[in-house]
Amino acid sequence: MKRPAWHKKFIMMLLCCGIVHGMLHAQQQQERSTDKFKVASKKVLRALEKNNVDTLASGYFDLGGTYYQRGELLKSEEFYQKAKQQFEKMGDADGIAKSSRELAKVQEELHKNKAAMGNYASAQKYNAIVGDDNSNKLNMNDLSRLSKPDSLAVQQRYLQTNIDLGIKNKDTNEVIAGYYKQGDISLKNRQTNTALDAFSNAYRFSKNNPDQSVRFNQLITDAYVNEKNFGKAIETKKGFLNEEF
Repeated sequence: MKRPAWHKKFIMMLLCCGIVHGMLHAQQQQERSTDKFKVASKKVLRALEKNNVDTLASGYFDLGGTYYQRGELLKSEEFYQKAKQQFEKMGDADGIAKSSRELAKVQEELHKNKAAMGNYASAQKYNAIVGDDNSNKLNMNDLSRLSKPDSLAVQQRYLQTNIDLGIKNKDTNEVIAGYYKQGDISLKNRQTNTALDAFSNAYRFSKNNPDQSVRFNQLITDAYVNEKNFGKAIETKKGFLNEEF
């Protein structure tokens, strides 16, 4: 089947956007990511040299976060798991709680929901020990959400509750994670407009992190392309090129 002329033109425009995008942002993103890796890696090396478990746990945790922001989920899972193990050795309840929660979020994106639920439960347990009521609510909501995977309404309700808590407590990471999950669930249920709203909100909150903003800009663009709304797809890419990071 012969494709119409506009299709070729659209593909060429997207390719041009992609090339320009790479030229404008690749070096900046690489420098920022490299800096984060250097800091976290040096922390781990110093900890190993001095046999400092506390610094080692913190370094592993930072590496897990850096890999997560780059979308390298398996690496992120590996280092969050290492961080949790070190916090457990120290009996650091707060460290166990925060590493368990971050590990659970990564495992959920890897579709390891059983493991994720186990880590959300672990996080909730240790949040209760240290008296962190806010984080306790977040973990309780995620456990309730994952226990009813077939109910879209339940999923969205618990996610929105966590987003609202994140906004209230100025926890940008929780807000972004919540909006991403809302968008992902909406796409799987063919609710493109709802997904676009969620991804757009995630993009808005992630502008201080180029790695994440690239990811959400691409998700928005892909959603428009899947709906054959090529004009909005091009507009989305062009808008991203004009952002100042």
